[in-house]
Amino acid sequence: MNVAVVGHSVCLPGGFAPGDAVPADGDWFDVKERLGRRGYRQLPLPAQLTLAAVRGLVPEGSAGDAPDPGDEVPAHRRGVWLGSSTAAAHCLAELDRRILAEGTESLPPTGAPYFSVNLVPARAVNELGATGPSVTVTSTGTAVLDAVACAVRALRLGHVDEAIVVAVEVPDEMRADGAPAECGAIALRLRAGESGGLLRSSSAFVAGEPATAAERVHAGLASQAPVLVAGPGGAAPGGPLAAFARLVAALRAGDDLAVVLTDATGAASGVDLAHAPVAPAGTAPGTSGTTSGSVTAPALVTTSQGA
Repeated sequence: MNVAVVGHSVCLPGGFAPGDAVPADGDWFDVKERLGRRGYRQLPLPAQLTLAAVRGLVPEGSAGDAPDPGDEVPAHRRGVWLGSSTAAAHCLAELDRRILAEGTESLPPTGAPYFSVNLVPARAVNELGATGPSVTVTSTGTAVLDAVACAVRALRLGHVDEAIVVAVEVPDEMRADGAPAECGAIALRLRAGESGGLLRSSSAFVAGEPATAAERVHAGLASQAPVLVAGPGGAAPGGPLAAFARLVAALRAGDDLAVVLTDATGAASGVDLAHAPVAPAGTAPGTSGTTSGSVTAPALVTTSQGA
């Protein structure tokens, strides 16, 4: 079963380019500007960023609170996968801080439920009209690529016809693995049924040896593309979100690229992207802080191999 990336959205500061350092805090993110004046201010930052990125996937001219006009994918065949190494800790830390300072009565109805990290993508899921799987992946260091692998596997097995994958990272003051702080979100829309190139996913764990794990992942990918290794044991600057941004850049440029993320524990996860020579689709992505639109370079077509 082949899978194509048919849309993408980047929620990062205006002017951001892959290779830049991802912002370490959310000072650039204006809730009113990005989401609206009512009903969003009390949402935790990971949920706000996720919703902003997913809204960028909706074509201009649609209502913004419903699936694409004329979308043939039934709601129960659309799933959402969110990958974040930091969202859970961030939400819990914010709840703890508020409870200790002001008591439980101070928790707003819109924010209190987020002790469960599975609720982070909930508002985005509702706006997408998705009633299929909603999965939050929280692996330390490698969550964003683990989410991609899980979504592609679900498509390959026929569990869904469309998968929305969102990578979101936020500041985590409790993080002790030395990873750089990042704040932003990126979304991909994947659909089954296309023909063409390949996406291979691979993972490995070698306790305390991330570089060795990365080597095993690279060998498992058998990639002929340039390889970017981020995290402990890797040379690429930045964290998971910066690596994911480079995947989007490769997608838009029509380049092949393999990306491997590592964690200090010895975990590693990687994907290998290859492009197929199919016709461009859709409109050009925007140039604001949240860029969106269908792929303008040759569409990335993927197939899942392995887990």
